[in-house]
Amino acid sequence: MKMKHRSANGKQRLEWGTELDSLLGHFMRDRGAATAGWAPLVNANESETGYLVQMELPGVDASQLNIEMKEGHLEIWGEKQVEQAPEGHQLLRGERYHGKFKRSFEFSTPIDADRIEAEFKHGVLNISLPKSEKALPRKIEVKVSA
Repeated sequence: MKMKHRSANGKQRLEWGTELDSLLGHFMRDRGAATAGWAPLVNANESETGYLVQMELPGVDASQLNIEMKEGHLEIWGEKQVEQAPEGHQLLRGERYHGKFKRSFEFSTPIDADRIEAEFKHGVLNISLPKSEKALPRKIEVKVSA
């Protein structure tokens, strides 16, 4: 699909095609970006005791989400179904993402996989990843010799 952009005087000034969109998308993705159709936006936060990954997934059904922790990598994948134009309407412009997605993250500190929790609320997936007890800072007592 090509989109023509017109200036205020009505003259055509730019014509963007799927090739340019593809090229820009290739250069603007980060290392954790999608390996499939689109890349949901993510915030990844770290505290002393763990990580919190928040992923925007508006319009995605929770039954279409998959989360797996494997060999130190968190993988999240799923699919957002295509929304059809209402009956009697024709889609003039479609900018909303749909299709399959997959994101992968690696953490520098070991994760306690048995305590990972995920919650999906208001179109945002929150994944809490506690750090392994062995990785947490601990105070070491200094013994005094006589």
